[in-house]
Amino acid sequence: TAKTIGDNEVTVTYEGPNKYPPSTATTAFTVNKADCIITIDSVTSVKYGENVTIVGTFTSTTGKAIANSKVRIDINGKATYVKTDKNGVFVLTTTATKAGENILKASYGGSAYYNSYKTNITFNAEKQDIIITADETSYNDGTFTIKGTFKNAVGQAVKNTNVRVSINGKTYYAKTDANGTFTFTQDITGNKVTYTLGYGGSATYNAYTGTKTTLTFA
Repeated sequence: TAKTIGDNEVTVTYEGPNKYPPSTATTAFTVNKADCIITIDSVTSVKYGENVTIVGTFTSTTGKAIANSKVRIDINGKATYVKTDKNGVFVLTTTATKAGENILKASYGGSAYYNSYKTNITFNAEKQDIIITADETSYNDGTFTIKGTFKNAVGQAVKNTNVRVSINGKTYYAKTDANGTFTFTQDITGNKVTYTLGYGGSATYNAYTGTKTTLTFA
């Protein structure tokens, strides 16, 4: 098996018995780097903000596993490196940071033995569901106050985002802070309040409409 990349020289010598005279012959040949291939398994269905696991295999074109080698993974332009195991398999668990089509690129820069290689696939991340909760409500001298939290379905705060607050048929908006919490205060007539919390949706999150709630204050 050829193991030295580049120019190789072979010399064969026959020292002979007495019947034939000694002879020596020399020839040269070149061994090129081997080609390789990265195969990426299909990515299972995932939603924005959820973990996504990337599994692939790094082999020579003859099927030999390329073990303990670094493969570069780029997802939507963000790069990281993973190392193959003894079977040439690599696994990367990351977070889906974009709803819609995601571009995944896998590449190998080459070595003394193997040529470089790159490939890519796409996978889709669905919009994530969200929930808005009313954590506290109060009424004081004609003023209604509601405090709440806006999170996605995996528990991450949705910050700096407008929450729709409908009170007695009128619509207002309250903006969440860095922790996904909001406080909204509104003067009302009478001591009865019917409110609904909602969100119109975005490129990342699905729309949400909470349950209509009616409160009567003493």
